[in-house]
Amino acid sequence: MSKDARMVPVYLLAFVLVIVLLLANVTMAANRTALNADHTIETLGEENTYADVTAVVQDSTVDRVNETIEDEKQQRREERVGNRDLSDQQKEFIRQEVDDQFPDRSQQREFVTNALTESFVEGELTRNIRTVYAVLNGERSDGQISVRIGKQQDQINQSIRETLQDEPRIDQDGIIQLVARDTPAQQNITENGTVPPQVRGASSTVSLLNTLNLVFPAVALVLLGGMFFFSGRDIRLTARSGGVTFAVAGVLGAVIGFFGGGIATGATKSALDPDSAEFAAMRDGIVAVVDSMFGTIVTQGVILAVVGSIAVGLVFAEQRGYLDSLLGSDDQYQQGQRQQGQQQYQQGKYQDGQDQHQQGQRQQQYDQTQQDGTGQPQNQGQSDHGHGDGQQPSDGTDSDERER
Repeated sequence: MSKDARMVPVYLLAFVLVIVLLLANVTMAANRTALNADHTIETLGEENTYADVTAVVQDSTVDRVNETIEDEKQQRREERVGNRDLSDQQKEFIRQEVDDQFPDRSQQREFVTNALTESFVEGELTRNIRTVYAVLNGERSDGQISVRIGKQQDQINQSIRETLQDEPRIDQDGIIQLVARDTPAQQNITENGTVPPQVRGASSTVSLLNTLNLVFPAVALVLLGGMFFFSGRDIRLTARSGGVTFAVAGVLGAVIGFFGGGIATGATKSALDPDSAEFAAMRDGIVAVVDSMFGTIVTQGVILAVVGSIAVGLVFAEQRGYLDSLLGSDDQYQQGQRQQGQQQYQQGKYQDGQDQHQQGQRQQQYDQTQQDGTGQPQNQGQSDHGHGDGQQPSDGTDSDERER
């Protein structure tokens, strides 16, 4: 197969890989931001959402308490006046006397804000957020989305006593009963204090995104393996093709995240129709969560582009020998192999010489052990013994000759 024909499936796989990496970028960013309860809770804190919602809860509670107290004051004035024909001065005196028996609006705000603190409201909103995400993830079907003011009733009562302790004309127990009577158990954030139907309907979509967040990276690895296979297991070609693919996917992802962020945040603002003042105070925080998702898409895209560019740059540098000082060139490798072979050959020759020397030493030792105590070879002694068996011994002349 020619190189051009071999590259066709590589290019096709690279095109598919670009799409997969783009989708993986989006799903990973969503799971890290908009679909992550902890990230949402943190982002709302950074956007001062808890402080804004706390102010709304306190203001609405103060308004409600003030309305209750004003109604009680009006009722007492009417009881004092009755059907009597009083002058305006007398009516004003009664009005002032009745007013002195109740806390004014500044005192009302003081004991409400001391009880309904930002930390309390933040805890309630955190509970609500986790409830919403539990519905999104299919862990529950519904939940309560509200601020449970009734939970702070004891704190409200204590705050009333502390605020009015220097007001002897005000009946503290009476005010506590009056405030408790008209203080609701909860203050709804959404309509009816339940999870919006749009959230309940998105549960299946969130489940799919969670699955795709695991599938896309695995598919990307398979596609890279296919590119390596169809390139003839050419590491350089695979690295170059994969690097270009990562760079293209990264740049496209960064562009989509940059321009898509403005469009998405605008659409989110339009889609969030606040059911209450409390929810309206949360809208900017929710928009910030959406914006952070697209910011993460941009960041991840830049990282992909950088990784791909590094891969292409390394292949380019290696092909032109810029990395020879680090990795060593082919010529250097072959020269090293030859030197290693020569060293092994010289070591072999030296070893052979050593073996021959040791063999000569062993032969010499063997010959010495074969000699008797007179210096005669052992086979000569066996010959002398042979004469004793019937052969005539020599006259010694031959022996003398040998010795000479």
